[in-house]
Amino acid sequence: MVHRLLRWILTVAVAGASLPAQATTPAGDQAARVMQSDSWRQLIAALQNLYLQEPNLLEVEASCRAALSLADDPGKDDAPLIELCLAAAMLRLPVAGGYITATTAEAGRVSSTPSPFGSIGIEIGQRQAAASGPIVVASPLANSPAERAGIRPGDRILEIDGRDITNLPLDEALLGFRGAPGSLAHLRLTRGKDQQMLTLDVKREVIRISHARSRLLEKDAVWVRVSHFGKSAAEDLARQLAHQQSALQGRMPPVLIMDLRACPGGSLVELQQALSIFLPLDTPIGWSRSRTETTVIRSGALSLPTADGISSGWREVPLIVLVDDKTASGAELFAQALRQHRSARLVGSRTAGIATIDQLVALPNGARLRVPTARILAVDKSSWEEAGLAPDVQFEAPGHAEYGAADDAILLHALQLLAPATSRP
Repeated sequence: MVHRLLRWILTVAVAGASLPAQATTPAGDQAARVMQSDSWRQLIAALQNLYLQEPNLLEVEASCRAALSLADDPGKDDAPLIELCLAAAMLRLPVAGGYITATTAEAGRVSSTPSPFGSIGIEIGQRQAAASGPIVVASPLANSPAERAGIRPGDRILEIDGRDITNLPLDEALLGFRGAPGSLAHLRLTRGKDQQMLTLDVKREVIRISHARSRLLEKDAVWVRVSHFGKSAAEDLARQLAHQQSALQGRMPPVLIMDLRACPGGSLVELQQALSIFLPLDTPIGWSRSRTETTVIRSGALSLPTADGISSGWREVPLIVLVDDKTASGAELFAQALRQHRSARLVGSRTAGIATIDQLVALPNGARLRVPTARILAVDKSSWEEAGLAPDVQFEAPGHAEYGAADDAILLHALQLLAPATSRP
């Protein structure tokens, strides 16, 4: 009951719904126990010391009590109540934070560090509902087991190894892809508008997560996609650009199409390093405004091995940046910095309008709090928070295609914007 309520609260809080005003069960004893826990004390301390504005602790406590009023008392085990309370409190803040369960935190740790486990290699799209439904494939990773097995963008995975994953929390469902390298993941999925039912066996492999991929297009244009500014993203981007320059026999392309669709942001340090490929070192790219100070954000130095292999010519190549309503946070800062400093044209749809810097706070149970610590501003101190960035060229794709594929409508539209002078001789 409590875990089901936790998922429900995550759903309604994201949607902006209100918790019911009337309690269905007495919550006084539950609230007293929860608010004596170390996790609750750490939440309060994090809000007092880190949160981007002075917190209203009475409202934070009220959010917790409202959530607990919906839950049955589990008796001796208060852990589910603590999870429920913390999730509700973080999501009901004026600038929402988040509660990351211990399972989700562990899944993220495993995915970003070397391990003996295998997986299939897919980018995950949004579920049809916030807390349940099939896993939607955004795109198989290049040369991954999933790509070789024929998994396509838009496929909806219902079962993994005979287990229905549609009612599992996303973090638990994703763990089903893991297994010994060489083992088979038996998938049951639907495809297309007619919901064609398919079964596929995908051999698991150790996947090195690369946050960037690229290809050479017609007119010698280069397309490069950054899916997330995670660990080593700047190095991945630099490697992809060096590869494409090599394919052009050392020449710089007439245009670079930077694809930031569905990129949620990520590490500010990785973003700063990646921007130094396109801008001089220490170029102001934005501002961080916390409760107490406003500081400039600058492009940062790449690591030496990466810097030695990347040409400064990328600082002169004309840029087109592809964005959509899932381009968020640091990715929005990246796009806006390129528009303001390099006259990059943004093509696609209005971005997500998220403009915060978050800090993760570890809890005793292995979970994490995601605490917004500062607002991000553009270099001219303008803000895209809530409104998002308006593209220079508005274009809505008629359907979903694999990013960078031959039928990627937004990419094809961007290519049509290129001047005839960029054509091959």
